[in-house]
Amino acid sequence: MTKSSIHTKEGWNQFARETNTKSFIHEFGRDPRDYEEVRNWVNAAVAQANDLYPLSDEEPEQKLRTFNGKLCWVTEFK
Repeated sequence: MTKSSIHTKEGWNQFARETNTKSFIHEFGRDPRDYEEVRNWVNAAVAQANDLYPLSDEEPEQKLRTFNGKLCWVTEFK
């Protein structure tokens, strides 16, 4: 299989599908029945994270911070 560029929609989707499937196998120790099983697992994990850390409807603010000795942008919601 030829690797697509992750800078395209198709390439990014291929990368995400492969990564999600590998993560599923690592988590459950088995191959998924189909990709729908992987998608359901990912969607449930995202929903759980959103419940734990809800996003604010207010405008986010980007700030430059130091993280592990490197500068990075951090989005903060007020």
